[in-house]
Amino acid sequence: MNNFNFTVIEGNLVDDPYDGSFTIVSTERQTDIDGRQVNAEVSFDVHTTGKLADVVQKYLKKGARVLVSGKLANDGSAFYLDGKEVNFLSPAGA
Repeated sequence: MNNFNFTVIEGNLVDDPYDGSFTIVSTERQTDIDGRQVNAEVSFDVHTTGKLADVVQKYLKKGARVLVSGKLANDGSAFYLDGKEVNFLSPAGA
């Protein structure tokens, strides 16, 4: 039996991509234990391959806003998102 492994994450690139790989930060407003609104940030490493990696490398830059879908994978020491689709989004507030 196959299990379902599909993930979608929206965020901004921390740095320019390198060899089709990049890190995004996703920010979410949450309420802390004292009832204050705070920003919670989570970073995700994304790896792409083939033509998608070429497009990512050519067109994405630090700060770009993206929506990435793919599957969670593990290289033996850390989890990353095996990106199968990268949607380029307009900058926040645009």
